[in-house]
Amino acid sequence: RAAIMLSTKANVSTVRPASSRARLVVRASGANGSTSAFADGAQVKVIKPVKVFHVPKHQDGVNIEGFVGTVQKNCTQFKGKVLSANFPFVVKFQQKIGDAEAKFMVHLGDDEIAAV
Repeated sequence: RAAIMLSTKANVSTVRPASSRARLVVRASGANGSTSAFADGAQVKVIKPVKVFHVPKHQDGVNIEGFVGTVQKNCTQFKGKVLSANFPFVVKFQQKIGDAEAKFMVHLGDDEIAAV
């Protein structure tokens, strides 16, 4: 099958197959799958309103905007292969909510957190 190259801008290339019935394929490449500077162990703060429902003893959900946590893992690579995770950063929080201390982990995107 022949393919037609449409554009190559900023490490993104779009390839359209010659056949009109075939799918359009978009490929992107970056710095090991992540363009962010959040390394494992970095302290980050949640900058957007995010409500999570898996916090122990808070079944009604907790808005974690303003919480500070530690990046545990960057999920953009697995066994050397680049993954396209929607929320690539696993952030661990240990926060006092109400009367109890809560420990939980959340998958967040790089637009939802900022370095402290």
